[in-house]
Amino acid sequence: TVFEMAYVGSQASRLDNSRNANDAPPAPGNVQARRRYPLWGPIRWLGADGKSYYHSLQLRGERRFSRGFSFLSSYTWSHNIDNSTQFNDSNTGLADPYNLRRERGNSNLDHRHNFTSSVTYELPFGRGRAFGAKWGGAFDAVLGGWQIGGLLSLRTGFPFDVSYPGDPQNTGTVNRGDRIAAGTVDSPTISNAIERFGVRSRREGYMGPQIACRFPDLGRVVGYAVTGTIVEYDERYPPDPRERFKWIEALANSPKPAICVIKDNCHRKGWSSHWGEIVGTQTQVMGSVGIITDGAVRDLEALHAMGMKVWSEYVVVSHGYIDIGEANIPVEVGGLLVHPGDILHADLNGVVSIPTEVLDRMPEAIDAILDSERETINHLRTKGYDLEAHRRQIQH
Repeated sequence: TVFEMAYVGSQASRLDNSRNANDAPPAPGNVQARRRYPLWGPIRWLGADGKSYYHSLQLRGERRFSRGFSFLSSYTWSHNIDNSTQFNDSNTGLADPYNLRRERGNSNLDHRHNFTSSVTYELPFGRGRAFGAKWGGAFDAVLGGWQIGGLLSLRTGFPFDVSYPGDPQNTGTVNRGDRIAAGTVDSPTISNAIERFGVRSRREGYMGPQIACRFPDLGRVVGYAVTGTIVEYDERYPPDPRERFKWIEALANSPKPAICVIKDNCHRKGWSSHWGEIVGTQTQVMGSVGIITDGAVRDLEALHAMGMKVWSEYVVVSHGYIDIGEANIPVEVGGLLVHPGDILHADLNGVVSIPTEVLDRMPEAIDAILDSERETINHLRTKGYDLEAHRRQIQH
């Protein structure tokens, strides 16, 4: 019986790659007008800047045929990483043709675990064996000398990218799912990570405590802001439905996932709610994952049941006489000025805005924050607090 273990790795560069050199970034408005060269449509650019990396741990065990038994088994743990598995696949195009680093991830060929095993066992029946040692002639020819064998192959599946045949991100092409947060990082950590870049004051970039999380159990949410205002109207003169449609159109054309951010401009703020079960369902179907308002919401049980995440200043029972006023404009909610398309992260701690200029560097900053905090906490829990050591640290 022999057992073997080996590391096998490889790297490839200058792989074929394809991208649209004239894309339209996610944003509201006409797609063609937002292209880099608006007089032209999509421009396909073929390059040789693809890379791939392969790492694996390979285990092998073999028993040669002895005493009627043999086996051969192998197990491979591997990780195949690249930025260009299928360069001509239109369904998994580049998320950002100007930032190839965002494409680095699991290869379409990545099987993380792979196990195969074959076994052969000689049955103990027939001449010279434990049973039927004295068989002979036709009897031994028919019943003796049989072997049974088996082959087992187990492996994990391929990774996948989610694509959508429509255009919820308003880019003029097939859209790929782009989760811009891991779902495991809270808003205070996001805020601490942003501080490392010095792009704004520590007193800026988040909403005040009056904007309360209504459903802490539903977890965190991250998405692109779709802004608007609500205003009162005279019950004798209902508003023009075309004005409301402007906001519906803004939500439909916004990048997804969307977060509705609504400013309450009513005379009696918080006394009427535009957001309840009906509007919540409509916006959720259109790609909204949350609502943030300095006004009021209602139908909390229904909103919670559908998984709509809500941050509001008030809760009220009536919708009163209000409707959408302006749409797709900068609004100040909870002390934070929010522009259409801003990236917001919200949880039970509150709402924070993520500047787009630091978005690509956020994962590394978050990891650094978490590592530092984990080290401090582990030190305190294992060694306790040393007052004199702390005093010496401050003095030096």
